[in-house]
Amino acid sequence: MRSRRAFLGAIAAGGGALAGVDRVVAETETPTGDGDGPAPPENLESGIGLGGGVELTWEGPSDPCASDLSHYAITLNGEQVETVPAGVTRAEHSPDRGPDDGSLVYGVAAVDEAGNTSERVTTEAFLAVADPVRRVGLGLESDEVERGESVRADLVLRPGIGDIPEFDRFEGTVRVSTPCAAEIMDVSFPDAVEEGESSLTGSGTDVVELQGSVTAAETDDYPTLATVTFTGRAAGGTALTVSEFALFSEGSEVGGAASTWSTLSVVEPPEGNPQAPSNVRVEQGVSQSVDVFWDGVTDPCASDLSHYVVSVDGTDEQTVPVGVTAASVYVNGEATVGVRAVDENGTESPEVTRQTSAFVADPSLLLAVDTPEEPVAVGRTVEAPIVLSPALGSIPQTLSYEATVTLSTPCAASITGLRSPEDAVGSTETSVADDGSSAALSVQGLADSEPPDVVLGTVELTGRAAGHTEIDVSIESDGDLGAWARWSTLGVEAPDGPPAIRESRPTDPDGDGRYEDLNGNGEVDYDDVVTYFENMDEPVMTEYADYYDYNGNGEPDYADLVRLFQSV
Repeated sequence: MRSRRAFLGAIAAGGGALAGVDRVVAETETPTGDGDGPAPPENLESGIGLGGGVELTWEGPSDPCASDLSHYAITLNGEQVETVPAGVTRAEHSPDRGPDDGSLVYGVAAVDEAGNTSERVTTEAFLAVADPVRRVGLGLESDEVERGESVRADLVLRPGIGDIPEFDRFEGTVRVSTPCAAEIMDVSFPDAVEEGESSLTGSGTDVVELQGSVTAAETDDYPTLATVTFTGRAAGGTALTVSEFALFSEGSEVGGAASTWSTLSVVEPPEGNPQAPSNVRVEQGVSQSVDVFWDGVTDPCASDLSHYVVSVDGTDEQTVPVGVTAASVYVNGEATVGVRAVDENGTESPEVTRQTSAFVADPSLLLAVDTPEEPVAVGRTVEAPIVLSPALGSIPQTLSYEATVTLSTPCAASITGLRSPEDAVGSTETSVADDGSSAALSVQGLADSEPPDVVLGTVELTGRAAGHTEIDVSIESDGDLGAWARWSTLGVEAPDGPPAIRESRPTDPDGDGRYEDLNGNGEVDYDDVVTYFENMDEPVMTEYADYYDYNGNGEPDYADLVRLFQSV
């Protein structure tokens, strides 16, 4: 048992209520459910509850998002009083009793998705009345979001007994207890906070340090000091806390605040709804625009997604085909940029939003692969030059470099060749990945480059399946060119009929849906028979069997070859 001195000392420190740890016991009752129960919680403790009750803390799985844990069941004297989602390992409960009503025995048991319950771990606690303390915490717009969806929370300072001291600066740290379930994606500050700063850079994180300056005249009894945006990453739960909080006046610390926590539950979207884009990030673009990037589906060619919609301040600005995960939009000052996915039935995912601002920024040079505006047919090949263009700078007269081209969706198109520029001097090297997803070019020297645009190489792109792919390019050179790499898009469309064989598109002279003219000269001849024989086991025919299956058995074979021969 705790000593009386420790008990009274805790009350004097300003605890709202006091709960003491007496013992921690794992009961030996038989787990419930259809199978073996999950592992019980560990290191259960009770302590001070700022909300006027008992605070419980324990330890659970190290990676709750990868476990089959559903939630924790909290009991008081054997009766269930609360549940806590997996990923959260703390709870606060206010019993309907006073300090003189005897001991409180709290229990915590883990429950998996099948309903199996672990052994219950218990601790004995007691209450004591005390004055509330100054607190800081996060007020969520909603305590439940779908995976991929975002929610905002105001960081609010609340007084206890007595007023909040006058202060001109604050600092603190926001933490996500379960980063696999949610992440911090944005921090903004109200007008009353001057010089608000946070450590958030780039994509999401689980810890953010923040600070800001205020004037006493602009603070109220419950000042909002910042707004933090969280995004759900995986089904589960997480505790959101503010810690290491301090108030300052004229450079000296004048007080702090006890940390409270908020619970955020992340759930899967309704069945049939498309998954929201993840890892959405916004970067400065060319001129007064921003570049928006996100992670999409892993296999766009096998997905039922149709496209993504990018919005600015609630207005749809751009439609991006599936297979491409980047967009550039104009922004006038501060704005909210959103991205959502839309499937082929028009069903939309939740919109993922980010706060951003843009300023006028023009690069020295621009680098991109110049793809055709019209889509390429499946089986057809197009050439696309890698172009270096001047913006505010100039291109050196002589240049040595290494360039890399990458496709985001190699199932839709692949790189089938890469050619050095004609005016290259010295040694050149090219390589293409076996799966056609990337290619690299090394040029020792490029002489007599003629502005405005310089072709650094030429990529051969071949359509594989209907869809779109993003084409990214990067460059390394002896000197810093200051070139901004821009992405481009290549569309691939399914042709009317099978793809080309030996660079010739087959035709259907009699219009029966079977393609007998394999060399595309408009008639059926012996060359078609030879072409059929040489390619009947190749993907260019086996993957388009319906066009070459003359006997109706589902595949091109020797019987079809005989029929073609007899029709000559």
